[in-house]
Amino acid sequence: MSSVLSFSRVSYEYPGGRAALRDVSFSVEAGESLALIGPSGAGKTTLLLHANGLLRGRGEVRVGEEPVSRENISRIRARIGFVFQDPNDQIFMPTVIEDVLFGPLNAGWERPAAVERAAQILESFGLGGELETSPDRLSLGQKKKAALAGVMIMDPALVILDEPTANLDPGSRRRLIGDLGRLGGTRISASHDLDFVWETCRRAVLLDKGAVVADGDCRELLRDGELLEAHGLEVPLSARLADGKE
Repeated sequence: MSSVLSFSRVSYEYPGGRAALRDVSFSVEAGESLALIGPSGAGKTTLLLHANGLLRGRGEVRVGEEPVSRENISRIRARIGFVFQDPNDQIFMPTVIEDVLFGPLNAGWERPAAVERAAQILESFGLGGELETSPDRLSLGQKKKAALAGVMIMDPALVILDEPTANLDPGSRRRLIGDLGRLGGTRISASHDLDFVWETCRRAVLLDKGAVVADGDCRELLRDGELLEAHGLEVPLSARLADGKE
């Protein structure tokens, strides 16, 4: 069985020659919840933008059996749902439901079926009362949920979340963790929030200076204080509490 997503010796340099990725290789299997962690500037977002062809460097990226290329980019992007750190970067329609309908209608769905499904998925995210609301009137947490709903309605093979808990208040963060727990499927979360990672991911890949430093069981990796400290991170509170160290 092929991987859902694989990176093979991927390298990338920004204009000016700064190396952002250095020979990155790993794969994501169906059903995995993988965390991509590392200090600021490690290359996490740069790597994820290779998954749907928004950036292209050296090496190969595959989604299933297909290499990501200009020729098949539409098919690739239909299989990967990308939720950006700032939901304002991907919510642009005048109402919440029209935003969620954008993908299905452009994919050729019949409008009645698309509306029914959009209403269902928004209800599941606690936004059933906001169908006709302007996204500008939503809280940040609600905007992140609306962006996620717009991705999930397309039933992607893989969902990528870039800093999903960034700038959320504790209540919104907790509700998002609950929503992700219910979704299942195959997921990559790039995050500095290691307590979020502890709760939502089974596997972690640690990236630093554009290279893979460690790859393994999420909770084992997050307990490795020496490793984390060497790469600008700290053992999360959740791990310390679980081990009776707090």
